[in-house]
Amino acid sequence: MKPKDIIWVTVLTLISPLLTGYYFSVLDHDHYLPYLNKLLNPSLYPNDYYFSQPHASYSLFNYVPVLLSKISGLNLAWTHLLLYLLSLWLLYLSVFYLAKTIYRQSMIGFLAVFLFILPKWAAQIGYMTHHFYFVSRDLSLALSLLALSFILRRKFISGLLLILLGAFTNPSIPIPVGLLWLWLMLKKQKKFPLFAFINLGQNQAWLETLRARGTYSFPHLWRWSGWGNFGLFLSLLGTSWLVLNDKLFSKYAYVMKLFLKICAGLFLFHFIISAVIPVADLIQLQLLRSINFIFIISLIAFSAACCRLVTTGPFFVKLLTLLAISGVYFWGDHLTVWHFAAIWSLPFLLIVKPQLLRLKPKKFSYLPLFIILVLTGHLLVMLFLIKPKVNLPDYLYYPNPLVSLAHYDTWQDVQKWAKVNTPVTAVFLIPPDISGFRNFSERSIVGDFKDGGAVFYSWEYSKLWQDKMEALKSSTQFRESDFIKIQQQYPFQYLIVSSNHPALNFQLVYRNRNFLIYKI
Repeated sequence: MKPKDIIWVTVLTLISPLLTGYYFSVLDHDHYLPYLNKLLNPSLYPNDYYFSQPHASYSLFNYVPVLLSKISGLNLAWTHLLLYLLSLWLLYLSVFYLAKTIYRQSMIGFLAVFLFILPKWAAQIGYMTHHFYFVSRDLSLALSLLALSFILRRKFISGLLLILLGAFTNPSIPIPVGLLWLWLMLKKQKKFPLFAFINLGQNQAWLETLRARGTYSFPHLWRWSGWGNFGLFLSLLGTSWLVLNDKLFSKYAYVMKLFLKICAGLFLFHFIISAVIPVADLIQLQLLRSINFIFIISLIAFSAACCRLVTTGPFFVKLLTLLAISGVYFWGDHLTVWHFAAIWSLPFLLIVKPQLLRLKPKKFSYLPLFIILVLTGHLLVMLFLIKPKVNLPDYLYYPNPLVSLAHYDTWQDVQKWAKVNTPVTAVFLIPPDISGFRNFSERSIVGDFKDGGAVFYSWEYSKLWQDKMEALKSSTQFRESDFIKIQQQYPFQYLIVSSNHPALNFQLVYRNRNFLIYKI
């Protein structure tokens, strides 16, 4: 890779947060930050049921941000911001490198990164192609894509080391790449092992909880929008095949098609163990998320097809190609009819008039100028018309359907008060629909809805969480006697309610404009 390629990838990395925003202590951070807090201070959360499930032990990477925080003297917020920029840069670099490995053209790599900049929902598997906050799976994804590139280049030792490093970071992400590496190595040795799964028993109650709380792990329960998202990614791959045909993956056709089959096979296997023969112990492996690799490869292949059409196609085909590129770029975290129309107009025309695929080589392409204009225009709109709310290292905020700042600051104030004014052994009953209290308070809670994300990892924990949510489902209307009844079942010393909750005859110890804290 040339130095100028690395420089351009770095520029795109720095632009990306200015387009998408950046956040700390949101969404999946409400799962991971308590783990890190406890690693920094093992005495925390002594009475918190959340740590009875094994999710925290599945990845040794949790020790890395803790170690970095200790060495640098930075808090977890700044540590995560630095890790985010590093993982984002590595992820964009891996997409560029994989595209250039397959197609040998830097322009295809840059277009692939351009289309990848705005995170897109990956069907309905529970996360996006990548994220606007740091999570270990994005770093593991970057390492896995780099491993795939090394495998294509027949650098099997380097590929294996990257797979192992990716597994250290997040063990579930590199599974498809690891299987590809294993298959190719066994093929070289002409030895093929037989695999057998055990413990195929069912736990119907656990499965019902998983279906209710973790619907994203059950493809047969996905909404039409999830399958529409899935189909749109596959249509990018179909368009690429239509344009490139037998040159879809250049000289790496065998390995890339094998990899796609592995990813699709893992998805189908997960479909069977979640819908046909449900097995809760295997569902927690989240093998359906292997299709994210298919989606990323679809974006890369589509970039190659678009580069060819913009460079060699007739004028009207060029216009539709640029429209399709715009549709994919602005796809983002939502889909509208416009996106489908913009993206599907191109393959529709090529199918109706296949003679348009008789392309004539030309030397000049408007694609670099188009990418620069779109990025510049988008950046100016975001910075000067929409205008971000900036409070680093916590957030660079734009209107976001997934993240709300409505109670962000006051919820942090509540947590900071709790950390300073209550003992480490204190337990709080909080509104169950508001998550993340553990992050800054470093105090235990009775439970919240977000805790349900860990129901995949323990049946006992799953049942306890469900019982707590059932007990708290009408807590917004609770009176004194209701809270005392909950306290007898799940002991706690402090109660947090919204400021508009009916007045309670308990000792008020703290208030701000959104929340009240009572001591019971």
